[in-house]
Amino acid sequence: MKIGVCLKHLLLIKNMSIETGLNSVMVEGIVVDITQSVVRIVVNGKDLPFTSVQTSAWNHGPVNDLIVSTNQRVNELYQFMWSQVPVTISVYFLQGADLMRFARIAGINERVTGEYIYHFIWG
Repeated sequence: MKIGVCLKHLLLIKNMSIETGLNSVMVEGIVVDITQSVVRIVVNGKDLPFTSVQTSAWNHGPVNDLIVSTNQRVNELYQFMWSQVPVTISVYFLQGADLMRFARIAGINERVTGEYIYHFIWG
């Protein structure tokens, strides 16, 4: 797999450093950790506390998915996953930009450590 970004630039993208102007580079095929840049996530009007937030494609923000790790099981999200009814997801970033999407839940992973990983997709 080819990625047109060197490791130094990837780390800058990972940290969403707007000052460098590198956040406009399209990164696909790897998981980009954006936890430090996300302040709040709201799904269907309810806050979803998180321990980490990642995306598989980045271009001025998550392009088509969000992978949210949390210690909270949300039974309602299981129902939405099985029915494939879209949810509303709002992501609030430290820099002040907001992302609002209708998304489907592609999958939920439950770890034996009590961690739940919710994979939201759109596009």
